[in-house]
Amino acid sequence: MKRRNSKLVWFCKVAMMAALMIALHAFNMAMIPTGWGAQLTFDCLIVVVATMAIDIKAGLIMSLLFGSISAYMGITTGSQDPIVFAPILNASPFLIILVAVLPRLCIPLVMTGVQKLVQKTGLNKHVQRILTAVSGSLTNTVLFLTLAFIVRSLVGIPAEQMPVVLAWVGSSALINGGSEAVMTAIAAPPVVAALEKVK
Repeated sequence: MKRRNSKLVWFCKVAMMAALMIALHAFNMAMIPTGWGAQLTFDCLIVVVATMAIDIKAGLIMSLLFGSISAYMGITTGSQDPIVFAPILNASPFLIILVAVLPRLCIPLVMTGVQKLVQKTGLNKHVQRILTAVSGSLTNTVLFLTLAFIVRSLVGIPAEQMPVVLAWVGSSALINGGSEAVMTAIAAPPVVAALEKVK
């Protein structure tokens, strides 16, 4: 009976996080402009919390949902970005799906490895949570931008567009990636601590 209850709690937590991610997009609240050209997205934060507060399986499920939503947005709105995503979309919608999904599936895998490493350091538990959470955010940023650049290069980048593509990668990494890492470091640890108390 106890095992059945634990499975039900696990399912409810995952369903709650999935519903939250979908609802944020449905009400156009998943991306928050910061005012200096960056957008804070909550999808990665939800993946991070699911991985840390539940388990890697929950993290992978949320990563797949994150990637699927991102792929849908890329396919439906990618044509509006003539520099990076429109050429990829014109080459093949599958490439958009690859860029959107594969990096996100790596988030829980990297986080689990980092979590095991920081647990051996003897650091304060709150610091361990911060380091693990930030590793998830940075994994998302680095792998997504790297794969997007590689795929865009394979599709073919005209010489005159290369500086613009590189500027997009650099600004996205520094501004968006940096902002999301800070937000994750602040928001994830207390949420994880609260969810861990729910048995």
